[in-house]
Amino acid sequence: MQTKKLKRIDGIDTLRGFLLFVMILDHLPGFWVYYTYQPFGFVSGAEIFIFLSAFLVGKIYIKYSNFSDFLNWIKNRTLKLYLTHLAIFLFILIVSFSFLDQYGSYEKYTLIFNFDFISIVSILLMLYQPPFLDILPTYIFLLIITPIYLLIAKKFGWKFMLGFSVFIWLLSQFGIRDFLGKLLSDFFIVDFGHFDDFAWQLIWSAGLYISTQGFYFNKNKIFVFMIFFISDNIIFIKS
Repeated sequence: MQTKKLKRIDGIDTLRGFLLFVMILDHLPGFWVYYTYQPFGFVSGAEIFIFLSAFLVGKIYIKYSNFSDFLNWIKNRTLKLYLTHLAIFLFILIVSFSFLDQYGSYEKYTLIFNFDFISIVSILLMLYQPPFLDILPTYIFLLIITPIYLLIAKKFGWKFMLGFSVFIWLLSQFGIRDFLGKLLSDFFIVDFGHFDDFAWQLIWSAGLYISTQGFYFNKNKIFVFMIFFISDNIIFIKS
């Protein structure tokens, strides 16, 4: 049975809303991009938004009385985001086709007008992610792996889970995404977009850990923030 509804954290909600606004500005042509996109090295609004989202998911997790209820919440949330992703695809198909070429991305979108079986399956499986349509698949991926990471943490401990997350991040640095893409490209049309999910999961796992375990500046937990900030400044050099 679910416990009482999680109280909204106004400060975090406000910050997430601000970050969404910043990310919108980052994708619009204008002088403001110089000030809003990665003003502090390789850290942008997207990284902080993902971290805060993981933090809130962790808070939701600890408010449930059993894991199955939380798993149902993950399923419902993931389904909503997946349908939203498909709806945006459909919106582009119906409304935005005539405007895409001015952004230099026309060729990337022509696939959705083929309507052949491989194209449709590639879109439904989120293997094909043209520009501006790759953030929701990343968020969906992170939600899907959340129960797995939490189960690993429950069975083996949080240090093991974080170590596993670092290992996946290391694989991303050696091109695991490109390797999988080449394997899948024999059967589907593959374009994973800008975001390397195998790298971003490190920020997500750090957010889960901090929100579920609490964070204090002591020698046992300070390394989490070190991983977070170092990954922010290194991961996206390659992703």
